[in-house]
Amino acid sequence: MPSIVIIGASPKRERYSNKAIRAYLGKGWKVFAVNPKYAGKEIEGVKCHSSVRELPETPDYAGLYVRPEVGEKIIKELAEKGVKKVYVNPGTESPRLLELGKELGLELILACAIRSIGVDPNELETELKLGLKLGRKNEKEKEGREGQAHRSNICI
Repeated sequence: MPSIVIIGASPKRERYSNKAIRAYLGKGWKVFAVNPKYAGKEIEGVKCHSSVRELPETPDYAGLYVRPEVGEKIIKELAEKGVKKVYVNPGTESPRLLELGKELGLELILACAIRSIGVDPNELETELKLGLKLGRKNEKEKEGREGQAHRSNICI
């Protein structure tokens, strides 16, 4: 089973970092969470760590959900931990972060980590509002959206 660490994990369900945790758990991945603000607490049932160094094992992937200047510091920890592939989600990138990642030999994936596993982050938000489980929709909900304006498909 593949694993991922979500950097900048949040208990706020409207945040993309929280959506990523739910999406990856829903797809059967092993998920780790890092955010010093929530260290020692659980986010969506996942223990949150204060740093990448604290993780009990090396995840296969990392997903960045932090400001670029924070990502520039964390990327070194990811390389030291042995993480090889890093999702640099929209809004988390900077020229310096990309340069550092290249220097450290990391495979940087400039894409939405949630969409990369076939999940629409906007659907997670819709399901939250409707109280439905991930991947389950009923016909009334589908009918209720007809004719409504839809949000953009980008993940930011």
